[in-house]
Formats: sequence, structure tokens, C-alpha cells
Amino acid sequence: MKSKRVVRNGAYCIEGAWNTDFRDRSSVRPALDLLDLRGDMKYIYHTATTKEELFFLVRKWVQKKYRRFPILYLATHGTREGICLYNFKSISLSELGDVLAGKCKNKVIFMGSCLIFSSKPKILKDFLEKTGALAIMGYSVVVDWVPSTAFELLLLSTLQKHKLEGRALRFLTQKVDALSDKFPELQFKYLCRDNL
Repeated sequence: MKSKRVVRNGAYCIEGAWNTDFRDRSSVRPALDLLDLRGDMKYIYHTATTKEELFFLVRKWVQKKYRRFPILYLATHGTREGICLYNFKSISLSELGDVLAGKCKNKVIFMGSCLIFSSKPKILKDFLEKTGALAIMGYSVVVDWVPSTAFELLLLSTLQKHKLEGRALRFLTQKVDALSDKFPELQFKYLCRDNL
């Protein structure tokens, strides 16, 4: 019997500063290490504290040589206005969308950022359309570190196992829905190309 080939989508993580006191060592990197050490997912990890650094790194992410890392994981603070890399200075989804315009086919953008999905629906839809991403994901409330980290481990593990393309999207969203139902307090949301 032929064994089923498991898809291994890698994650390209950009993490902002969680605190203005750099003695604070909070990071999502240990969670990524856990997935990597188990052989579940490869990742590329960078930090960014300025808009220029973020834009430089996302421009790198969309290059062909990183096609095996179709999951952009933005681990940052967030607001209704956008993501925050340092000291709650917001970078709007419109600005980020301009940098990624048309370059995210069959890619998923997961914003591990509080409140980002409490933005106006038009802002989220415009971002999805502008980037051409298969899906965008995030939280609509302020989330607690430990439950959100547990959820993100499971979410990334799910995303890395499934094809990121239109035909497989329904199956993937069923898996993501089942997972998010286990963490209702996080109010995790997503928007997919087929929802437009």
C-alpha cells in the first residue's frame, strides 16, 4: 500500500517586540522550535521593530526561494487599526497590503495579533483582495499568552499539513473551525478567498 504524502508547509515568522523593556524575553520562538524539533514544521524566524524592517522581511518572504514557507506568521501586538511591532505604533493593513500586493497566491497570512479581526470588514476584505492571499487569520479580542500559544501551536500544525490551494480550502477550513471551537475565548477569525 502506498503511503500518503504529508504536506509540510513551512512558516515564515516575523515577531515584534512584546515589551519596551528588552529584558522581557517573551517570544513565540520556543513554540516554533517545538514544532520543528518534532519534525512537524520548518520555519524561518526574524524579529522586526520598525516598519522598514517588516517591509524588508515580507518582501523577502514572497521571493520564489521561500515558496516552501507559504505561511506568514506575524507575531505582534495588534489594534483595530493594524499590527504593532514596538510600543503600539500601528502599521495599517492597507500599508502592509501595498507591499504584498498580488504576491500571496496560495499563501496564508496569520496575524497572531490581538484585535486585528475587530477591524472593519471592508479593511480585512481589501487586505485579502489586495494581497491575493488564500486566507488571512487573526484574533478579534485581546488574548491571553498561554491559551493563544497553545492554539497557535495547533493551528500551525494544522496549516502545515494541508495543501494551501483553492480546491483543498474547504477541508482546511473545516479543520480550522473545529480547532477554534475548542478555544472560544480567543475569538479567532479568518477570511478566505472563497468568502469574497
